Amino acid sequence: MKPHRDRGGASELRTRFHRSTIRPIAIAVAALAGAVLLCPGFVHADGAFPDGQSVLVPPDRPRQIIVAATFGLVVSEDDGATWQYSCESAATREGRLYMMGPAPNHRIYATTQVGAAVSSDDGCTWDLGAGALTAGFVSDVFPDPSDPRRVVAVALPAAIDVPTSVFLSTDGGLTYQGPIFQPPAEANISGVEIAAANNDIIYVTFFEGSDFTPRLARSADSGKTWTILDLESSLGRVWPRLAAIDRDDPDKVYLRIFGRFSDFREFEGLAITTDAGLTWSIPVMIPQGRLTAFLRRQDGTVLVTAVDEAGVARGFRSDDGGTTFNDWALAVHPRGIAERGRTLFVAADNIVDGFALGSSEDGGTTWTPRLRFGDISGVRPCVRDACQNDCELLAGIMLFPPQTCNAAERDGGCGCSVGGPDDHRILPLFGGALFILISFGQFRRRVRPMRAEAR
Repeated sequence: MKPHRDRGGASELRTRFHRSTIRPIAIAVAALAGAVLLCPGFVHADGAFPDGQSVLVPPDRPRQIIVAATFGLVVSEDDGATWQYSCESAATREGRLYMMGPAPNHRIYATTQVGAAVSSDDGCTWDLGAGALTAGFVSDVFPDPSDPRRVVAVALPAAIDVPTSVFLSTDGGLTYQGPIFQPPAEANISGVEIAAANNDIIYVTFFEGSDFTPRLARSADSGKTWTILDLESSLGRVWPRLAAIDRDDPDKVYLRIFGRFSDFREFEGLAITTDAGLTWSIPVMIPQGRLTAFLRRQDGTVLVTAVDEAGVARGFRSDDGGTTFNDWALAVHPRGIAERGRTLFVAADNIVDGFALGSSEDGGTTWTPRLRFGDISGVRPCVRDACQNDCELLAGIMLFPPQTCNAAERDGGCGCSVGGPDDHRILPLFGGALFILISFGQFRRRVRPMRAEAR
């Protein structure tokens, strides 16, 4: 069955609130209001159930592992023997799309509620990209895989007469100039990436007009000039987002696509081009499901994970560069996958799978647990004071033991301490907070972005 191409239903491609989602969110909002009255500190919560997002494993730091989570970064400097965490800061609230830049800096980047965040010290401190991005809404950020100074970002600037555009940083993400790409009127950009094999080549995905026609823009001169290609003729009426550019072949691009069949059932799929966007194939398609992770391994193997209509984790493996895919039996529910050498890492479902991070030495057939959130031993020293309240909140919903926060008794008059005279107030509060986080977490999982982890 082919993707549907009826223009009249294009608005269906946007993320929608279903009745089954609206009701728990409405209940959660009411509970949240009560929680804030009882404990104003609760507003520091992210709004999503604590969960992993991605794995960052720099190849030249063989003992460092960083798990990006909905509540901050969980870091090990001893190959997973011990773990500490740093909470979200004012610059990284609702942090997502965490990426790590190349050596020697290995800066960490994320899109957040307030801009494009960058850290040069493994998440101890964060800066927001300034210049053209000041006060703008940032939806994507991507560090050049071969040049630590260059970063591109998709943003809606504060200036009301400038549409969503692509901006460039040449100082590691501290300031941005541009735009280097501005789409046609009534267009919305969904992603941007720089090719590792030739960093003059940049790709941008967007959809145009009231009927959301999918497009791909390509520059071969670092954004000075652009060629725009129509995707509808090959892929149908889909919403495209970049999953990855092949690390060895800049003309090979992987897209995550969202669309509908002619019977109006929704699908997600992986589309691949080997000729810079002229022709496409869709070797992986998930009806009524969603893709969750993607990795093109150093040996050329391509891994894709998904959740099907029944909520069952699905895996697909290609040994021929993406031409064909075979089923890959999954015993975990990936949020993100990465590799270092021959070792695969997976950010898993801490509740369903029983661990938040696993590793595999046999290509993903078996997984060894490396991190459970309950194993977090403390707050990182560089953020201990700033993260104390957040730590107590997470301990209160039993993500990890209270001693992780040094069993601090910091009440502040609102019953927010873990341990202390007001525990009779905090226990029901955290029960309500847990329900809120689960409700919002289920919605956020529906729209989780997918991007290649290894850089």
